[in-house]
Amino acid sequence: MSKRNKVVRKNINKQTNESPIGIFIESLLKNKWFGIGLIVIVLSIMFFKIGFLHYEPEAPDTNQWRKSAYDVIKYNEEHSDPALWNSNIFGGMPNYLISFPYKYPFTNTIINTIHSVVSWKLTYLILGALGIFFLLRFLKMNNLVASICGLAFSLSSHYVALLDMGHNTKFQAIMILPWVLYSFIYLKEKRNLLGLGFFAVSLISELRANHLQITYYMFLFLGVFWIYELVLAIKNKTIKAHGLFTILLLIGFTLSALAVANPHLSNFEYSKYSMRGGEGGLEKGYAQSWSMHPAEFVEFLFPDFFGGISTQGSGKSYWGWMQFTQAYHYTGVIILLLGVLAFFYSKSKYAKILWLGVVLAMIMSMGRHFPLVSNFLHDHLPGFNKFRVPATHLVIMQILMIVLSALGFKEVLNKKDDEKFNKIMKICFFSFVGLFFINLVAGSTIFKDMAFMGAPEIERYAEYANENNIDVNQFMNSPQFQDHIRPIKAERLKLLTDSVSMGLFLLAAGFGLIFFYTKKMISKNVFILIIGVFIIYDLSHVNSAYFKKLYPHKDSTEIAMNSIDKYLLDNNAKGTYRVHVLDNMDDVTWASYNQMTGGYHGAKLQRIEDLRKNALNFNSINMLNARYLITRDAQYASNFNAVASVGSGDNKQYLVPNMGAMDRAWFVKQLLVKEDKEDRLSFLGSKSFDPAYTAILEESIEMDTKLGHGIVEQIPQEDYHHKVAFNIKNLEKDGFLVVSEIYYPKGWKAYADGKEIPIYPVNHILRGVKVPANTQKIEMVFAPESYKLSKNLSLIGLVISTLMLIAGIFINKKKNKLDVI
Repeated sequence: MSKRNKVVRKNINKQTNESPIGIFIESLLKNKWFGIGLIVIVLSIMFFKIGFLHYEPEAPDTNQWRKSAYDVIKYNEEHSDPALWNSNIFGGMPNYLISFPYKYPFTNTIINTIHSVVSWKLTYLILGALGIFFLLRFLKMNNLVASICGLAFSLSSHYVALLDMGHNTKFQAIMILPWVLYSFIYLKEKRNLLGLGFFAVSLISELRANHLQITYYMFLFLGVFWIYELVLAIKNKTIKAHGLFTILLLIGFTLSALAVANPHLSNFEYSKYSMRGGEGGLEKGYAQSWSMHPAEFVEFLFPDFFGGISTQGSGKSYWGWMQFTQAYHYTGVIILLLGVLAFFYSKSKYAKILWLGVVLAMIMSMGRHFPLVSNFLHDHLPGFNKFRVPATHLVIMQILMIVLSALGFKEVLNKKDDEKFNKIMKICFFSFVGLFFINLVAGSTIFKDMAFMGAPEIERYAEYANENNIDVNQFMNSPQFQDHIRPIKAERLKLLTDSVSMGLFLLAAGFGLIFFYTKKMISKNVFILIIGVFIIYDLSHVNSAYFKKLYPHKDSTEIAMNSIDKYLLDNNAKGTYRVHVLDNMDDVTWASYNQMTGGYHGAKLQRIEDLRKNALNFNSINMLNARYLITRDAQYASNFNAVASVGSGDNKQYLVPNMGAMDRAWFVKQLLVKEDKEDRLSFLGSKSFDPAYTAILEESIEMDTKLGHGIVEQIPQEDYHHKVAFNIKNLEKDGFLVVSEIYYPKGWKAYADGKEIPIYPVNHILRGVKVPANTQKIEMVFAPESYKLSKNLSLIGLVISTLMLIAGIFINKKKNKLDVI
C-alpha cells in the first residue's frame, strides 16, 4: 500500500474509531444508491396501500372529472380515432382540456404502463424525490442530506393533499418540477449536448402533465433566474458563456414547444375563446380568489394556526381569509429553519436567487391582499391573467425552500468550530424551549381573544340571518348564537395552541440538535439522521389530516347508471336531447350517460359563461334542446309530472319532461342582427325573444326577407364526437337553419349536400347555416387543422429531443463525465 493510501486509511479509521463496521457505514451513507434506496423504501412503506395495493382516496375532483370525461374515455377505448369533441357538457366543447389522448408515447406513458404493478401516484412521489436528490447531489450536497430533502419534497403537505383531492395533473406537474430546475441548472453549468437534451426532455415531461399554471409559475422563476445570471455575467465579464447558455435554452424551449404541440397547440387555439382568453383574461375578482393573507404565512411555522384546512371529515376547521381551503402550504418547520440559516450563512451563489424566488412567490401569492403587485401583473404580464388562485405561487416557494434547506444543512455541517454560531444556536434553543413552555402553560390565555371566525364564515352566518329576516348584529350577539359558537371557538383555540406547541417543540429540537452537533456532542451522520426523522415525523403528522378514507381499487372503471339514467336510456334510445339541472348547472352527475346543458370546467367557453351570467332563462334552456329538467324541488316535480327520481330526503332529485324544448335543429322565419354583445344578451334574456321564430346574428348575411322552411330530421350517429347530420325535406327556397350545437369557430365545418357552407354564430351560443333551396342533407364535421398539424410537430420535437439526450449520454459516458445522475 502506498504511503498516501496509508494516510487516507488512517484518517478514515480515526473518523470511525478504526471500526470496520464504522468504515462500512460511512461508505454506505456516501453511496448514491443508498440515498436512492432510502427514498424508494421510505415512500413505499408510507404509501404502501396506495402504491402496491392500489387503494384510492375519495378524490372528489377526480370523480367529478371522470363523469365529465366518461363518455369520451369509453369512446377512445373502443376506437382508434380520438374523440376531439365532448358533447356531454355545456352543450358541447372541445375535448382538449378534459380527456385528450396523446398521439405519441413519452415518460408519462412509461409511468402509466407500470401502473398495474406500482400505482402512478407512488411512482410520481418517488420521481419528485429523486429529482431533488439528484439536483442536490449535482450541487455537491451530502448524500444523506440529499435523500432527506428529497423525501421532504414529496411529503410536503400541499403536494400530498393534491392526491387526496384528486388534483392529479397539478400533482404530476409539481413532481416533475425538480427535474426542470435541475436540468436548467445543469445546462447553465455544463452548456453541452447532454444538458440541452436533458433540459428539453424534462420540460416536455413537465408540459405533458398538462397543468400550465404550475409550469407558467416555474417559468416566471426561471426567467428571474436568467436575469440574475445575466447580471452576474456582466459583473464577472462572462457574457459569452451566458450567451451560449441562452441560445441552448431557446433551443430547448423550441424543441419542447414542438414536442407538446399535441395537445397544447389545440389548447392555445381554444384558450382565445374560453373564459380565460382574450386580452383581459379572467376577471380580477375571480382570478384573485384564494389569495394568501399575509397573516396566514404564520402557518409555515404552525400549520393549524388558522385551522389549516376545512376538508370535511378531517377534524379541521379553517377560519382564515379564503372561502375554504383543502390543503396546507406547509413544507416543515425544520426545513424552514434550515432555509433561514442558508439566508444568513450560505455563501453559495444559489442562495440569493433561491431566496429571491421565495420572496417573489410569497408576494404574488397574496393576490388581492397586495393589489399594487397583483393588479399590475394581471394587467401587464403576458399570460398572468389566465390563472386564478394566487396561493398556488407557494408551490414554487416550497420547492425552492427545500433546496435552500439543503444549503442550510451544508452550512451547519461546516460550523463545528464556530463559537459565535454555537452561541447563537444555544440562545435560539433556550428561547424556543422557553416559548414552548409559555405556550403550554398560558397559550389558551394568550390566544383566547382571537376571532376564530374568518370573513367568509361570518358572511355565511349573515346570509342565514338575512334569509330569516333577522338583524345581523342582533343575531350574532344573541345568547343562542353565542352558545352555538362557544364550543366551536374552544375547539379551535385548542387546535391553535396544539399547533403552536408542536411548532415550537420542533424549532427547539432543531436548534438544540444543531447546537449539540456544533459542540461535537453527536456525530455528523447521527445528527443528519435525527434531523431527518424529525422532518419526516413533522410532515407525516400534518399529512395525517388527509386520506381519512381509502377505498380498494375497482377493476372496472364503469360508472353505474342510476334510475334516472336508465329511464332516459330506455325512453330516448333513438333521439338526441339534453338534460338541464335547474338547481345547479355545475352538477356533472348526469354527464356520464347524457348530454348536459351545464357541467364544470375552469376554462369553459366564454359564450357559455356569458349566457349563464346574463341570459339564462327558459328561452335559452329550450333552445339548448333541454328535453328534460332535473330538480330537487318536490313541489315543482309534482306540478310538472316527474317521470323518474333518485335518492331520498333532501338529496332526492326528480326528472321532469320539458315540453317547450326545441329540437336539435330548426328553420326560423326571421333574422335579427345584433352586433353588440351586451345588447344581444339583453335581448336573449328578454321575454320577447322567441328562439323558434327568430335567430339573432352577429353580422348581416344576404338572404331574402322571406325565408324557406323545410322539415328537419336528425340522422342518428354512432357518436357525436366528430360530427352531426340532418336530413332536410321540402325546402323550396333558401332557409336559415339554427343548429342547437355550441358555436366554436376552430374546427367545425358545415356541408350542404357535400358542398362547404359557412357557419354563423346564432343566439350568441349556437350555430346557424344558410341552407340552399332543395338541399337534402346538412352535415357538420369537427376536424380541426390544429390537431393534424400538432401531431406532426410533436413527433419532430419528441424524436430530436430524445436523440439529443441519448447522444449526450453516449458522448459524456465515453469521456467518463456522465454526471447527470
